[in-house]
Amino acid sequence: MPRPLLEIWREQTRDRDREPSSLLVPHEALCRMQHSANMERLRKFAETAPAREMHEAMRLVAERLMGRMRPVPLAQPAKRKRKPGGGRKPSLTMEQIERGIRILRSHDKMTVEAARRTLRDADIDAKDTSLYDLVIRPAYASR
Repeated sequence: MPRPLLEIWREQTRDRDREPSSLLVPHEALCRMQHSANMERLRKFAETAPAREMHEAMRLVAERLMGRMRPVPLAQPAKRKRKPGGGRKPSLTMEQIERGIRILRSHDKMTVEAARRTLRDADIDAKDTSLYDLVIRPAYASR
C-alpha cells in the first residue's frame, strides 16, 4: 500500500532544523527559470511589428479616453420649494415692528425685560421670543 504524501514529507523534513525544505528548492529554481524565460519571450515579442502596432493602438485609445471630459454627475433632486407666502406669518405687522424699534431707540438702552414691558405698554404684544427677534435685537443692533 502506498504511503501518504504527508508522511513522506514529514520524514524528509524531520532533520532540516528550520532550513528550507529540499522539496521546495527545485520548485523555486524552476519558477525562476520559467519567469526569466517568460520575460525573454515577452522582450522578443515587444520588438516585433504586431507588438508595435498594438502599442500604438493602445496609445491612441488612451489619448481618446484621457482627452474626454469626465461624465457629469447626476443632478441631485431639488428640494421642494414652498409656495410663495407658504411660511408662518409673523405675529407682528411691519408697522408694529417699525413703531416698536422707534420707541426703543427713543429711550435709553434698557434690559430685555424692561424693553418687553415698554413694548407691551405701547400695545405691541407678542411672545417674548418674537418681541426679542423682531423688535428688540434690531433696535439695539445698530447702537
